[in-house]
Amino acid sequence: MDNIGIYQVILKKKYFNKDDLYKYKDYKIRETKTRFYITHIKKSYFEKDNFLKKNYKEYIIVYGLLKDKHKYLQGAGVFDFVKEKIQKVRNYFSPRLDSYNNATTKYIQMYGDIPIMDIFIYRTPLDSMLNKAINAISLGQWSNLQSKYGFDKFYHLALILRLQNNKNIIVEKLDVVSVSDNYKTNSKTENMKIEEYQPTTLTLNNLLNNARSGLNDDKIFFGYDPLQNNCQYFIKYLLEYSGLYSQQAQQFLFQDISKLAQELNPITKRIMKGTTDLAATINKIMGKGRK
Repeated sequence: MDNIGIYQVILKKKYFNKDDLYKYKDYKIRETKTRFYITHIKKSYFEKDNFLKKNYKEYIIVYGLLKDKHKYLQGAGVFDFVKEKIQKVRNYFSPRLDSYNNATTKYIQMYGDIPIMDIFIYRTPLDSMLNKAINAISLGQWSNLQSKYGFDKFYHLALILRLQNNKNIIVEKLDVVSVSDNYKTNSKTENMKIEEYQPTTLTLNNLLNNARSGLNDDKIFFGYDPLQNNCQYFIKYLLEYSGLYSQQAQQFLFQDISKLAQELNPITKRIMKGTTDLAATINKIMGKGRK
């Protein structure tokens, strides 16, 4: 509506400080112990006793019905500033979904243009403690569903690339996309060579870029969901978009857990997803993922 205007934006000091207000020094600003009150349009410009409040986590918007002669005043200036500020805060405390973290970037710069000689899929059973933790969160449902659908174990999948310089590189999706020259196996680790691959000029950069451009969706490429966008899907995308995905690779990679996922308690799924998002966010904030 053209005659709705913003009277005040109330910023909660838990999320803002005085430095955030420098752009709006010309506004009337009142400060209390816990809040900043920014008045954008004079109270007298509004119809009497018609104010409403919209309460958000970080701020409060007070708006009302403007008198006809003042209806061109929308109060957008302060509100746009607040939305921009909140978005920056939320972006900071969110997993990175548009680029590699610093550690992975370093390895891509070191090894990204060296031709690949051999490609292997490695799979290692998930740690039993992780299984127990998920089972505890789900109040036993996880274990029951494993038995129901015949899963005696779940695997973590990764690609191992043997480069022309005889260096072995691991490419995997943990809470974030990860590339490293340091990987561990154990007595239960299994591997499968991609026999379809013949040494060419294909490089790590090609492998990653082919998948990223083929998906055309950074949220899928960089994001992680333990049930719907996990390590096995990531390896599939890497192989598929470089023409190396076969029925043999599919059988080695995939455990069809779609029915298990459908039956799993939604709260458990949210906790599993939230835990990996938290790990990715910490990775970012601690410097491993920041630009």
